[in-house]
Amino acid sequence: MQRLDDGSTDAVSSIETGPTRTVGDDAAEPATPIVFSTENINPKEQFESWRETFGSLHDVEVEADRRQVFSASGQHWMLGPILFGVYETPARRIIRSSKRCAQDDIDHWYFRVSRVGRIVSRSGDDIIEAGPGELNFSTFGRPYEEDQVAGEWIAAMIPRGSLPLLSSSPPAPGVLRGAPARLLADFLLSLAERLKEASKADLPSIAEATRGMIAACVRPTEAPQQMEQVFLRERIDRIIFGNIASARLDANRLCELSCISRSSLYRVFESRGGVARHLHRLRLKLVHRDLTDPALANQPIARLAELRGLHNASSFNRAFRREFGCTPGDVRAAMQSNMPLLRLYGEQKGGSNRFHFIDLLRGAP
Repeated sequence: MQRLDDGSTDAVSSIETGPTRTVGDDAAEPATPIVFSTENINPKEQFESWRETFGSLHDVEVEADRRQVFSASGQHWMLGPILFGVYETPARRIIRSSKRCAQDDIDHWYFRVSRVGRIVSRSGDDIIEAGPGELNFSTFGRPYEEDQVAGEWIAAMIPRGSLPLLSSSPPAPGVLRGAPARLLADFLLSLAERLKEASKADLPSIAEATRGMIAACVRPTEAPQQMEQVFLRERIDRIIFGNIASARLDANRLCELSCISRSSLYRVFESRGGVARHLHRLRLKLVHRDLTDPALANQPIARLAELRGLHNASSFNRAFRREFGCTPGDVRAAMQSNMPLLRLYGEQKGGSNRFHFIDLLRGAP
């Protein structure tokens, strides 16, 4: 990393993932967060650094006179499928367009609670204002504009598939009211402090507790027909995982195995981008997960791909690079050297710190 004359670093942002460790006792290894910070960057470059990192999800705008200094930080922990973040940021506007929603396929649920500061969000004709201590619910799956004052806030971002009951009939975006919502807000605020004391071995239990709290406190507005869709989706998902290695698994085969019509199947997968797209991306993600599993380190990569239904080696390698920005061999080598995967993805983008926030949402660590 190049040093500037004033002692700051010439980097997209100051990113810390903790020291590289050898495999050891997880119970004694702290749950080190992934940190994005502009603290050690030349003040005149701080805003552009932050925008380059977080602009992968939405556009970031500030008034011209505030671009001279933009001191901001974000700490992130991966809690299973949940990305949990703690942020301290100056005033800014963020914009997520409908075009970007369609392009990146990110549709996570987004729970936020502010320690300090207010957020005003607009999506279509809806205007939502949330103050300190209030639980705000939204989704990355639809366009929005937000004006945020300088403040400190906590966010839990979770893929829709991780909360199937909520996915069928979510509450309307906005400030969630009532005792359960206040309980979840208190939980998220407390979690931000307790994670500083947690070990790596604690994270699976914390992840399960967090998902359970969200599921218990955010009540879906389910109707009987919507619950039928939830159960149907869960049944189809079980069929997919039970037959994922088969090259014959496609829309027609799923209809046969689940005994439903093509139109019913397409309705189930409409929010996932269609049957073929969902199956292909799921297979790639499963291979990616397998490549990071030390227990499978001796399995040939081609064999891992075949077990997930990807039987053409050349097309698999091309698709994997398009999806993750690196080769399957790169991921395995990073795992074997105990290298943080976000650092690998950064190097693939031209520098050890040049990766994007959207990589975290896709579960890069």
